[in-house]
Amino acid sequence: MNRVDPGPATLIDTHCHIQTEEFDADREAVLARARGAGVETLVVVGGAGDLSANDKAVSLAERHAGLFATVGMHPHDVKDAGPEAMERLRGLAGHPRVVAIGETGLDFHYEHSPRQVQMDMFERFVALAVETRLPLVVHNRESDRETAETLRGRGKGKLAGVIHCFTSDADAARNFLDLGFYLSFSGIVTFRNADALRDVARRVPLDRLLVETDAPFLAPVPKRGGRNEPAHVRFVAETLARVRGISVEEVADATSRNARTLFGLPSGETAPETGAAAPGRGGIGNLGTVGAGGMSASFDFASLRSGRTEVGGTRAATATPMRTTPRTNGDGMVRVRESVPDDSVVQTRKLPPPGSRDVVRASVPDVSVVQGFHGAAQVGDGAGTGAGGRRVGASRGMCP
Repeated sequence: MNRVDPGPATLIDTHCHIQTEEFDADREAVLARARGAGVETLVVVGGAGDLSANDKAVSLAERHAGLFATVGMHPHDVKDAGPEAMERLRGLAGHPRVVAIGETGLDFHYEHSPRQVQMDMFERFVALAVETRLPLVVHNRESDRETAETLRGRGKGKLAGVIHCFTSDADAARNFLDLGFYLSFSGIVTFRNADALRDVARRVPLDRLLVETDAPFLAPVPKRGGRNEPAHVRFVAETLARVRGISVEEVADATSRNARTLFGLPSGETAPETGAAAPGRGGIGNLGTVGAGGMSASFDFASLRSGRTEVGGTRAATATPMRTTPRTNGDGMVRVRESVPDDSVVQTRKLPPPGSRDVVRASVPDVSVVQGFHGAAQVGDGAGTGAGGRRVGASRGMCP
């Protein structure tokens, strides 16, 4: 197996919690190490404990160029949400450094919050994402069907987002891709027993792939057992490059482009360290015509390989309007369907540039069967502890 040279590729960590107490002692050093590793843009995700985690995420994004925030509540914590919580988060969602709603979703493994409470709050956060035209950052654990049904039914074709720390099987991947969502892979994909997950990651279209750390959790190999941090996202990218048979630079370029498309991030930020200028609003609000909600991209996993040619086939004769989040000018999106020959090797297309009005729908014939993935419980190889003895890996290596 060829050794993958990490090179100088620039990466975006699309999901980290560096506002938490695990980083209080050395946060500036952590950010410096991230920059040194080529990780110059971070999405600092709210929903990491009580509501104050959201304020801290926004505050960090205000003070540091290259940092952006999301606001939400983790399903573990929604049982504690009072009536004022949603209004408080709605207010924060209007901040110019906030690029998404979340982390939110369903966790039927631990059930720290009752299932019905999780479902109710998840629906409210989906509605908030639609209302604010921001993408959604989704936590999903042992709840594939319910998560997809909620996104499909409550999103009403007006929702973009990402399934963070993806660990489900090929069927779930197909369902979420069909909903227009991105799939983000964390350090779990590097774990010794994660062959099935790596097989799924190999088949995800390159233009629907994101990378993350979920720091301080889920430190990748070779950093297992310690606190995770954004610089370590490079190990995730290296693993994805190796299993897909492409370079780290290709993975970095694609995943960074995808992150900018989904979250509306600038390609390079020159804002000062304090009082940083706001980017365009993320996802649907600013880039509602590029990979945004309601895209309904239909990717059958059969025939998806890591090939390096453009999607084959011919453009359909007609383009049909597709409802999406209402824009200020009242325009909809245009969906173009491309037919793909049965024997084609599918490589992801580059998404249209910001401001484009076209979204590509690629349909790949079901000519082979992807090997089944036997569930998230088979992935992990144990959890570690971080600073102060706090557990920084979840049971069986899964997302906390």
